Amino acid sequence: MAQACSENAGKILLRNQIISRSPFSPNEPHICIHLRNNWTWQELSKVSAKTFKKHIEHITNNIAILINNQNQTIGDLNIEIKKCPFAGANGIWIPTSEGDQISYVKQSDSNRWLYLTQPVGSAPANSLVGAQWWLGTKDNKIAKKAWGWVREMKPAGNNDKVELWNVSKWKYYSDDTKKWTNADVMEVTVITKEIEIKRMIKERTKALKETCDDKVCEYQNKMKNAEIISTEHRQASKLLFNNLNKEDRIKLIDKTPFRRIFKIEDLCSVCFASEKTTKCVHADCTGACANCRGENQDAKCCACNKEQILECPVCMENYPPSFINRFSCRHGVCWRCFSQSYVAKKPIIKCPMCRKNI
Repeated sequence: MAQACSENAGKILLRNQIISRSPFSPNEPHICIHLRNNWTWQELSKVSAKTFKKHIEHITNNIAILINNQNQTIGDLNIEIKKCPFAGANGIWIPTSEGDQISYVKQSDSNRWLYLTQPVGSAPANSLVGAQWWLGTKDNKIAKKAWGWVREMKPAGNNDKVELWNVSKWKYYSDDTKKWTNADVMEVTVITKEIEIKRMIKERTKALKETCDDKVCEYQNKMKNAEIISTEHRQASKLLFNNLNKEDRIKLIDKTPFRRIFKIEDLCSVCFASEKTTKCVHADCTGACANCRGENQDAKCCACNKEQILECPVCMENYPPSFINRFSCRHGVCWRCFSQSYVAKKPIIKCPMCRKNI
């Protein structure tokens, strides 16, 4: 019984081969992944696209080991035909044994078979000398009749039996020209376990991507709808806010929830405009836009309705903001004290209040 650990990262095993607390389902494959800071076994069908991508290297290595450890008989594997001009030949074909001979039936049509038979006028039908591959009906396959829609084209003088996937040249019967025509682009591929697993991974990855894309699209639409609703609410709130008189606005803004909204949203607490706001000299000011605040920085604040007076920490005199040299720490000294410090050759290089460099 395998434990979930870093050594088994990406390994795929059945439920009865692992140590796990999940419900017992022996036929369900589980994969060892690192989830929420712990190694665990998770059902392969429930692995997210992000986790799958994270462990893709381990998964690929473990699949390669699994394939190398399996004994495969290539004649027992399905084959796939692609790019045949005769569309009825394209698809998956399943092998069936009849004595020492193998025939193939199409997965989607049980009346279409690929079988070995002798061309007309050659060796007996039961002989494999010079035998050709034909694609025909079930009755023709039973009778080993050299008739159908697609056939192997043997090189001159070559009477050896060739495996289906090794046939180099094919011909197909064209309904348009009523003649046998070369099928040069036709491909016959053996579907090995490796190919099946790669297809499974590709299909699973595609399904996860489609699901993820659908969710992303869904939430993008929800975000757009939320933005529309938010804009409508803001417009309605602006109309209601601007219909209040100045005293009622100040009372409303002075409440903690509203103060937080104006601070986070960067809304003007005077006209409710969604523009860049600035505060006055008071720390509890909710801020106002440049249009509402005007050019006179010494006037009473239109947002908090307080006088703009600051005290110089050096001379202890009160001054309006225009008479104060304010530092980045929001403290400041009056211009008279600041100038006299240079006259006395002891310039102010640190804030007298918080001692930060200015």
